[in-house]
Amino acid sequence: MSSFEKFNKGTRAFEVDLKEVKGWKKAKDLIGKTVRVTACGTHPSKNKKYGDSVFLITDEGYGVNLPTWYADTMKAIVSDKECTDAIKSGKISVKFNKYETENGESVGVEWIEEVLPY
Repeated sequence: MSSFEKFNKGTRAFEVDLKEVKGWKKAKDLIGKTVRVTACGTHPSKNKKYGDSVFLITDEGYGVNLPTWYADTMKAIVSDKECTDAIKSGKISVKFNKYETENGESVGVEWIEEVLPY
């Protein structure tokens, strides 16, 4: 990365071209599953009223769209070298679970530091 790239909007901790992702899944469709993460981040949404899009990339090559309320957490993870190094080395998984809110069912993300068996 050139010294001036650090001034681009957002933090780019992973060299991922989102156009190369195999396909996209919603976090709510993965409730009860655990996946290994190879990259994660945020990117500006095309529709400004929705805020930044939040995503992670799995070791199977597909992307997962996360709820926007994870944006601040994701930005903190991406800004932390120890966290990004753990993700890059294959040590981080995410478990998707559901919980009830006043507005109905929602999806929760639990970060797990482990190596899943293949």
